[in-house]
Amino acid sequence: MAEVAKKIWTEDMVAELIQRMPNEQLHRPLMRLWERQTPREQASESTIEYNKKGFNSYDAGFASRMVDWWSQKRFFTRKQGDAIRKMLVKYRKQLADIANNRK
Repeated sequence: MAEVAKKIWTEDMVAELIQRMPNEQLHRPLMRLWERQTPREQASESTIEYNKKGFNSYDAGFASRMVDWWSQKRFFTRKQGDAIRKMLVKYRKQLADIANNRK
């Protein structure tokens, strides 16, 4: 039986996907990054450890608020979506690693 080639996501492919992603789907990459925060970082809505996982200290508060918003409302406004999209592009390397099942 022939082996099926698995798609390899590049950073550019991830960035392009994020730019085209509708607001209703932005929670997916947002949540994947938030899950990489340590439990302590999640609880404090900040970045405590320098481990190159999850959000940087500048984005941690906003991103955590958007995770909370999504958990309660299940939608993002156009303005929130634009801000989340802009932020997520910065994390294209981590998101490519997640998509490619790399730690």
